[in-house]
Amino acid sequence: MDNYPVGVNYNEAKGPGRGWWGPPRGTHTSGQSGETAVEATIKKLAAKIIDAKVEHLYIVDDDGNIIASATGEWEGVDVPTNAVNKLAGNNMLHSHPGVSTSFSQIDVELACKHNIKEMYLVGSRAGKQYLYRFAPGPGIRERVALPTELRKISSDVFDEMSNSFSKGYIDAEEMTYEYRHQTWIRANQFYAKKGLAFNYSREEL
Repeated sequence: MDNYPVGVNYNEAKGPGRGWWGPPRGTHTSGQSGETAVEATIKKLAAKIIDAKVEHLYIVDDDGNIIASATGEWEGVDVPTNAVNKLAGNNMLHSHPGVSTSFSQIDVELACKHNIKEMYLVGSRAGKQYLYRFAPGPGIRERVALPTELRKISSDVFDEMSNSFSKGYIDAEEMTYEYRHQTWIRANQFYAKKGLAFNYSREEL
């Protein structure tokens, strides 16, 4: 991940307890009212790739133009080497086929390190389609190494969800799908108190 000799790799474990963290906007309007050109393009691409069996990746500029793309495998996709320099200041969409979990730490650290304006992620579960968004603020961008705080936050969320699971409040599927999402919500609250807030959201398409 440090030198990117053949591009940026997104090969990642998905779901709690499988190696994720150790312990288990554009200005031009287009399409719908108030929707930016970026958002319009992202949603069109999301609809195209949401049911794909492998991961897809797109880099989109603020005018909604696709400036790079790649197709990977079920577990990951590479940013082409000649497209790494296009990440800065632009927007990126990729998919999580079959498992609609939120961003991995690898995703977020890459967004920070390469100064991505906003990262989007699309996935589906139980007939519902979700679009996740992460836009790092200046303070977060300069703090690429987040593991210490995130390890504690993610561990706390995992313990709480495990407790809910053991009591029958949630099932294993819900725990798997919600674990990262709830962790990023908690992390956003944590960093906001330190003046390092980022924008994170999930919407149903």
